[in-house]
Amino acid sequence: MKKWSVVFLSAVLCASLAACAGKTPSVPDSIPDDGETQYGEDSAARAAMDWEAAYEEKFVELEQANGDEALYRTVLQCGTGEKILVVTSSVYAGGQTIEADVYQYADGEVKYIASVSSTGTAYPLAFTEEAVLFGGNHTAGKLVIHDGTAELYQLVDMNIEGRVPVLETYDVADGERVMKSSEELLPEEVDSFDYYTNAFADEQAQMIDFRTETTLSVSNGEEETTETDMETSEISQISLPGTDNDSGTGTDLDAADDDVYSFVTTLSAQEVEAFALQARQAYLEQDWETLSGMIRYPVTLYPDVKVNNTEEFFAYVNGKSFAKEDLANMEEETCKNMFANGQGICMGAGEIWFLDVHFDGIEQADTPLLKIIALNGWDGME
Repeated sequence: MKKWSVVFLSAVLCASLAACAGKTPSVPDSIPDDGETQYGEDSAARAAMDWEAAYEEKFVELEQANGDEALYRTVLQCGTGEKILVVTSSVYAGGQTIEADVYQYADGEVKYIASVSSTGTAYPLAFTEEAVLFGGNHTAGKLVIHDGTAELYQLVDMNIEGRVPVLETYDVADGERVMKSSEELLPEEVDSFDYYTNAFADEQAQMIDFRTETTLSVSNGEEETTETDMETSEISQISLPGTDNDSGTGTDLDAADDDVYSFVTTLSAQEVEAFALQARQAYLEQDWETLSGMIRYPVTLYPDVKVNNTEEFFAYVNGKSFAKEDLANMEEETCKNMFANGQGICMGAGEIWFLDVHFDGIEQADTPLLKIIALNGWDGME
């Protein structure tokens, strides 16, 4: 499954991983022998102190490097006892994310493992007691982490007419992937490697939610979920709408929250999502007239063609159409709680990006005006 980027910025977007959040996870009853040798009788307490302090220091370092853009963090504890720091710059209203960077404390330091992403908001990052999961219409995968390294298993090109699905496996460390194998699959084999769908079907997976402390029991793999007061959490510093910290109850997560796109525009979520619905409909119908009026010009379209106005847009689209897989991505777009970051709001798997062209991230310079800034998914164009 290809992932589109915002062409005018030449940046790969809609990418990477996140996990479960909340208060400091409990320390397992036992730790590895090398930890006991190093720390002595109080080894468990010292080990807990070390990884907590190390994660705190790493997050502060990342915040400083990231400038004004907000970062969110959580610690995911898998059933193996592995404690994983997950950092993302984008969390949408339901408390989930589709992209994040993963770190682990190992050998006395916090090691960057990898960045992982799903290819659309219909596939929030999830986890099992074994791995972190990501998915999409045409991809599925899992990242299995241990001792500062990981293995990545990824199924690509599934359910695409005319393409052979492939299972790829990688060794991962320090953000680098080294391929171990690449195997073409028969159609009847594909379903067994759809890690994302299968984990949920087997009730072994849970979406990563930044508003709760969620762990899998080391002893039996059963879920243990505890809602936390995000203002006093020792690990997560996230503050999200839709949670009543006093009562421990939440609001309707399907209802749009007016703060969800606040770093992109001063318009309400309802107004933003109404624009998205119109863009979605025009994309599905390949309604060039409507789309032409929703685009900010000049816009750069594939392959590096600068389109300055509606007349040039009509000339560009003459004889073109959107690819089937991209139309399928847009068909599944709900236009609710869409993925967004400082560069705009993403629809589908990146087929459309749009933003408020009068908002600079801090102030509304003029009347809010939403415009499409990237239009992708042209048939026959890779």
